[in-house]
Amino acid sequence: MIPISILEVRIIANTGNTRANSTVKLPRSPLREYFRVDGKRVIVQGLGNVGYHAAKFLNEKDGSKIKGIVKQDGGLSDVEGLNVEAVRTWFIENGGVSGYPDARNQENGAAVMEEECDILISAALEVIINLSNAVRIKAPLIIEGANGLSRWAQMRSFARKGQSSSPTCIQMSAV
Repeated sequence: MIPISILEVRIIANTGNTRANSTVKLPRSPLREYFRVDGKRVIVQGLGNVGYHAAKFLNEKDGSKIKGIVKQDGGLSDVEGLNVEAVRTWFIENGGVSGYPDARNQENGAAVMEEECDILISAALEVIINLSNAVRIKAPLIIEGANGLSRWAQMRSFARKGQSSSPTCIQMSAV
């Protein structure tokens, strides 16, 4: 079986406004510290506090291309990169991403997570990466910032893909 590299990042979450600031920095800080992200293709599952800010900062400050955004009502993708602010505005005004005019819409948002990308950020639904879809995930780097994290035993499915390497998985949680 091929081993999966896991870097677990734990932070102490303070009360008040500092907790939100710490949460926002979670997916970006380890990426910037350990991996070159300029020009990387990123898919983000979730557009709440963690997902939105991760996508925004990775795109605006670090030069990554946000090629996919997944929400409960579907997913968006654009190989040229999505305008995160425009998607967020559409989401707020329409209650979802479905129907967003400037990207390919996919009713099955989870399928967007299975598209080719360099980094997949899971920042919303709990256990979104599981035994039923792990073998189809193509991202070599997975960042988890969701409230409930995937069960790493399920991640062994990646080793069954017959690849010479499995994704690096960074798991982030507050303690």
